[in-house]
Amino acid sequence: MIRKIILSAILFPFLAHAQERLTLQDAIGHALKNKYSVLIAKNSAEIAQNDNSAGNAGMLPFIEAQGGAEKTVNDLNQEYTDGRTVDKKGVNITTIDASVGLNWTLFDGMRMFAAKNRLEEIAAKGEINFKIELENTVQNVIAAYFDVVQRQILIEAIEVNIAIDSERVALAQARLDAGSGARLELLQAKVDLNGQYSARMQLVASWENGKDNLNYLLSRKAGTDFTIADSIVISYQSSPEQLRSSVLLNNFTVQATERDKNISLYSLKESKSQRFPQLDFTTGYQYLNNKSGAGFLLLNENTGYYYGASLRWNLFDGGNVNRQIKNARLGLASSEFYLEDVKLQVSTQLEKAMRDFENNKEILALEQENILLARENLDVAFERFRSGLYSSLQLKDAQLSFQNAQVRLVQIQYATKLSETELMKLNGELVK
Repeated sequence: MIRKIILSAILFPFLAHAQERLTLQDAIGHALKNKYSVLIAKNSAEIAQNDNSAGNAGMLPFIEAQGGAEKTVNDLNQEYTDGRTVDKKGVNITTIDASVGLNWTLFDGMRMFAAKNRLEEIAAKGEINFKIELENTVQNVIAAYFDVVQRQILIEAIEVNIAIDSERVALAQARLDAGSGARLELLQAKVDLNGQYSARMQLVASWENGKDNLNYLLSRKAGTDFTIADSIVISYQSSPEQLRSSVLLNNFTVQATERDKNISLYSLKESKSQRFPQLDFTTGYQYLNNKSGAGFLLLNENTGYYYGASLRWNLFDGGNVNRQIKNARLGLASSEFYLEDVKLQVSTQLEKAMRDFENNKEILALEQENILLARENLDVAFERFRSGLYSSLQLKDAQLSFQNAQVRLVQIQYATKLSETELMKLNGELVK
C-alpha cells in the first residue's frame, strides 16, 4: 500500500523541468575540465616543466650580439711633431662598431648539474601537485554529488509521510462528516500534515543549495538545473594488508614531500659548488670603423676574432658560503624530518579511514535491514489505521520509526561513501 501512496504523491514535481541528467562521472569530468583551481594547477605544472631546461641550469653558452653607430661634430686643433697643424671647425667623426661574443662556463664545481637535477625535481613535484589538485577536486565533487543525492532521498522519504498524513486528513474529515469522528483528530492530522510540508520545504531549500554548491565545483552558474542519481552505491574492495603495503608508495602527498627532500639535497650540492673555481671560455668576432673629417687618422677600421679563458675562485667572502652550506644542510635535515612526519600522518589516516569504512559498512547492513522492517511496519500500521484498528498516535509512531530509519540509512550511506572516497584518495586511486 505504501508503494501506491508514493506513486500517487508524484514525487519531486519540480524535477520535471530539469534539462540534464548528470551522472557522477559526468560531474567529475566537467570539474576536471573547467574548475579554475585545476586550470591554475595545470599552468603551474607547465611553468615548472618549462623551467626544467639545460639553459636555465647554466649548462649552455650565452651568445650575445651588439652593435652601434655614433656620429659626432667636433672642433679639431692638432699640432704634430713635424710642425704641421690642423685647426678645423665642425669636423664630422663617424664610429661604427659591432661584435658577436660567446661565453660558456666549462666548470663551476658541478653546480650546473645539481641545478638541473633540482629543476627536474621541481618539475616532477609540479606534476604531483597537479594530481593532488585533481584528487581534491574529485573528492569534493563526490562529496557534493552524493550530498545532493542524500537530500533527494530524504525528500522522497518525507513524501511518504505527506501522503499518509494527507490520507489521515481525508479520513478524519470523512469520519467527522459521517458523525463517527472527532474534530480534534482532524485538527491533529492537519497539524501533522503542515509539519511535514514545513520539513519538506526546508529539505528542498537545502537540496537546492547543495545543487548550487555542486554547480560551483563544476564552474557552472548557480541555478543550472539537472537530475541526479537516486541511490548511493558502495563498491570499493581492498584488503587492509594491500592498503598498508601500497599507501606510502601511492600517496601523492608522500610523493610530493619526497620531491621536497630531493630538492633540498640538490640545493645543498649547489651551495657546496661555490667552494670550487669557475672556468669560463670566451670567444667572439668584432668590427670597428672610425672615420674622421680631419686629423692624423682619417680612417681606422679593425676586424677580427678573439678567444680566451678566465678562471675565478672565491677564496674568502666573509664566511657566506659556509653559512649557506650550513643552512642548506639544516634545510635538508628538516625536509627529511617532515617526510617521516608525513608518512606517519598518512599511515595514521589510513588506519582511521579503514576503521571508519569497515564500521560504516557494518552499520549500513543493519540500517538496510531496519528500513525494510520499518517500511513493513508502516504499511501494516497504515492498513490497520484505515480499518479503524489503530489510533492516529500508533500510526504516527510507525511513521516516525520509518522516517528515522530512512534518515539513518541515507546518512550512513553518505558517511560510507565519504570513507570509501578517503581510502581511495589516501592510496592514490582517485586519480591515475
